[in-house]
Amino acid sequence: MPSRVMTGECEMAEDLLAELGKLQQYAAGLSGLLAEA
Repeated sequence: MPSRVMTGECEMAEDLLAELGKLQQYAAGLSGLLAEA
C-alpha cells in the first residue's frame, strides 16, 4: 500500500513541476513583452 501512496505523490509532484514550468514560460513571455514595450 505505501508504494501506491508514494506513486501518487510522485505523480502530483510531476504535475506541480509541469505547472511551474508553464508559469515560468508565461512569466518569461510577459517580461519579454514588457521589455519590448
